[in-house]
Amino acid sequence: QLTFNTAGRFEIAIADIKIFLDNPLLGVGPGSANSVRALEESDLKHLLAHTEYTRLLSEHGLFGLIALCILLYLNC
Repeated sequence: QLTFNTAGRFEIAIADIKIFLDNPLLGVGPGSANSVRALEESDLKHLLAHTEYTRLLSEHGLFGLIALCILLYLNC
C-alpha cells in the first residue's frame, strides 16, 4: 500500500478550497484563513498553511483567482 505524508498540506488545501467556495467573491480576508480553518476543522487548528496558492483563493476570493491566472500567464 502506497501512502504519502503531506504533513497536513493536502488537508489544508482542501479546507482552503472549501473556504473559497463558501466565500467566492471577496474571500475571508488577508490572514484570516487560518482562523476560519481552525473554527471549521478542529484537527487542523495547529497547522499553518503551506500551500500559498489555495490560501490566495481562500483569503482573497475572486481577486485571488485573478492573481493566480496572471501568475500562470506570466510563467507560460
